[in-house]
Amino acid sequence: MNLSMRSPISATSPPPSGALSALTNVLTTVSGRIGGVMAKGKAMQAKMRANKVAPIESKVQARHLELEPLCCLSSCLVRGGCAAVVAFEAFYVLATLLVVLGGMSRGGFTLWEPLPKSWNAWFGHHLFYYSVCVYDAVLVRAHYLFCYVSLAVNVLFLTFSIWTLSSKGPFTWTAANCLLVFCFAMQIPLQIWAITVVKSCQDFFALIHVFVALAET
Repeated sequence: MNLSMRSPISATSPPPSGALSALTNVLTTVSGRIGGVMAKGKAMQAKMRANKVAPIESKVQARHLELEPLCCLSSCLVRGGCAAVVAFEAFYVLATLLVVLGGMSRGGFTLWEPLPKSWNAWFGHHLFYYSVCVYDAVLVRAHYLFCYVSLAVNVLFLTFSIWTLSSKGPFTWTAANCLLVFCFAMQIPLQIWAITVVKSCQDFFALIHVFVALAET
């Protein structure tokens, strides 16, 4: 009896067709995109870990704490000095504004008066009052570099006030005029002190910079 030889069976299955093929393509695309997103997330996480700054507590060493009293003392001096300067300057601005408003309201409030003929009358002229108001406006907005200008301006105001009030005329050493002169005189030592306070601030922040540099080493 003759036996017929069978052809070998192929181990590979035929490729999917129709709906199965479309589903396979969609799953492949989705898995590829998910893999890409996960790779980007891992890259960003690794970058964040590389850029993470170590907490300052881990950088502070025992030798750094030896300088702590000096830092605290400088900080207290700076805060106290700045607060005192602000308090004195607030008093100066308020007092001068009250005196100026009172002077401009003599005989009814006016914004301008004719130029005086006597030297003494210049003390109560609106031009002098406007100069004081402009100085007050600049004072509350600027400080450090203005300290030197402020010192010179108050020396000028004080000299002008004493000179005019000491001459003959209607303006004398009344309580309001004495208050204005006192404000001018008070600003001279205050501005000298303010210059030293700002210098202390610069030294303090320079000291903090040194501490930070030491902590990072």
